[in-house]
Amino acid sequence: DGSDDDAGGETGDNSPRTDRFMTALEVEAQVRITWRRSPAICGAAFGTAHVTEAAPDGGWTVFFLRILAVPPPRFRPPMHMGGQSVEHAQNLALTGIMELDHRLRVLYRQASGKLATGVDAEEVGEVEKNFREADRLQGSVITTWIELQTGLNTHFDSSKDPVASMEPGNGIRQLLEKKEGMFRKHM
Repeated sequence: DGSDDDAGGETGDNSPRTDRFMTALEVEAQVRITWRRSPAICGAAFGTAHVTEAAPDGGWTVFFLRILAVPPPRFRPPMHMGGQSVEHAQNLALTGIMELDHRLRVLYRQASGKLATGVDAEEVGEVEKNFREADRLQGSVITTWIELQTGLNTHFDSSKDPVASMEPGNGIRQLLEKKEGMFRKHM
């Protein structure tokens, strides 16, 4: 009939698609829903070694981290170089993760405080100002969340650092690979 609409329901105006950032909470909700609706398919795709009988649809939890296990400081002693004491690289990474987590919590509190205002007829200007401030804080929350995710990724695998220096630090993966090599060498 001459219309440019296709079966997919696209507009056909050749405008570029804009990507939308999804927070980890949104991704977690989507994965949880998918796992609950299709546990057999998800189990086949991702394995079922971590699924218990008490929670057969809880396999999605392995992909999300709520608590970061931190080894005791005696396993992360400071290094002494040239009469100076230098903090262990893992201590620096863990401190950065803790600071980003704290900043994220503060930004969330501030953003929710800006959005939780009542609307009176004479306070419309104040409410609009609060919404602009909440939008700015939301941008800060997303930026901090990405920094936190990058910090966690590099803590587990230092090759995942997008701004890797010439000598990347040792992530948990690199430490395990080094120990595996030492074990094989002395076997």
